[in-house]
Amino acid sequence: MVTREKSPTTSRRSKRENGATGGLRTYEAIKELIITGELSPGSDLDESELVKRFQVSRTPVREAFIRLSTEGLVSMLPNRGAKVSNLNFSDITDHLEIMDVLTPSICYLAALRRTPTDLEIIKEQVDRLNSTGRFELTERLDAIFQLYTALGMASHNVPLAHIYRLTIYAKLRIGRISAARSETQEDWERHMAELREVYLDIYNSIASRDAAKAQTAAHQWMNIIRDRLSSAVSAAPTRDMNLSLRGGSAHSPNQFNTASRSL
Repeated sequence: MVTREKSPTTSRRSKRENGATGGLRTYEAIKELIITGELSPGSDLDESELVKRFQVSRTPVREAFIRLSTEGLVSMLPNRGAKVSNLNFSDITDHLEIMDVLTPSICYLAALRRTPTDLEIIKEQVDRLNSTGRFELTERLDAIFQLYTALGMASHNVPLAHIYRLTIYAKLRIGRISAARSETQEDWERHMAELREVYLDIYNSIASRDAAKAQTAAHQWMNIIRDRLSSAVSAAPTRDMNLSLRGGSAHSPNQFNTASRSL
């Protein structure tokens, strides 16, 4: 049987495609390790170890570091490589303020501009969140990411959706703090009931194109998140710091310096 040899052009194209796929896969894998907390905030990123772990060359790992640095997940250190970006109390309060501004605006625009396809995707992710169990953290984080992304896309404002998407990565890292809190099953179910109600309000408002109601529901959503996160932090070993995450400055100058330690 005669076999047909690949042309040099085909071979080069195949290598480029494999390289692109490997680069994306490496980026996604490292991002997941950071978001899920397997790579902890402030930890050094061992390029050689990641090369070995993912069976790739150094190039896709370095490219992943650069891309993740633009998303705020990795800090590049001159002549020292890279590390996972720190996550401290000031980062949390800054993030909550950003989400307080962006989420109601996103939901407002989504109610005005959403398409039937947008609505279908939002509903799919809301259903995922409502059906995810307490200990299915990876599934829950992915559903949260997809819901925020779907809301951003439904706004049909490309720059705003892009900014919103970048904030979601910080949201997922911070979400692990809330998930790690010690609580009874009853407390968790009470929290989920609150979220299901606000998810339904947001979805119905967007579906009915009631922009003002969607904006109000989004504010309620952010307040639930703020209250839960404040409770989670207060229950941590740093509870003596008397941290408050609701509005304004959370720290006196001395408290702020103490609170800058990584979580």
